[in-house]
Amino acid sequence: MRAAEAVGVAALLAGFLSVFQRGIAGLFDFSYAFVTLVGVLAAVQGIRYVSARRRTEYVSLDLGDPEERYVVDVPGAEVDDWLRRVDPRSRGGSRFRNRLRERLREAAADRLVATRGYTPAEAEAALADGSWTDDAAAAAFLAPSLGYPFRTRVRVRLRGGSLFRHGVDRTVTALREEGDGS
Repeated sequence: MRAAEAVGVAALLAGFLSVFQRGIAGLFDFSYAFVTLVGVLAAVQGIRYVSARRRTEYVSLDLGDPEERYVVDVPGAEVDDWLRRVDPRSRGGSRFRNRLRERLREAAADRLVATRGYTPAEAEAALADGSWTDDAAAAAFLAPSLGYPFRTRVRVRLRGGSLFRHGVDRTVTALREEGDGS
């Protein structure tokens, strides 16, 4: 053992003995001077450790790159993109309108099969004649041969909206209600 360690161990043992034996033959009493001396020694030791730490080199740890997140498409993002691209004045817009209508028609057929127990053929027949919903705009959207009611067309045009967008909104609402069992 080094000398400093030996002195430290001896001081520790003397401290324990003085506490338990109420002083070693009067050598240590708990007077004001003794407690002050112990406090000064503790402060000197603290300053020594702080000083030693200041001379130490800092070492940083490289944690590497964080794990990359796997990017997953948000459900419905493709449909939202198609809705943004729908423009009644462009040829490309009609392609997106047709895709969206087909996608919603497939979703409606799947929903009717799942919730009402229809066969796929019965679901297609219900979509074709509009009997799958009480909402005339949703029925007309999925079966264009039915046509929108006159009042709906006038109301949407007066509000400056698009019949296609109105049909999408009403169809999605009808499908949601169909799934809720309302």
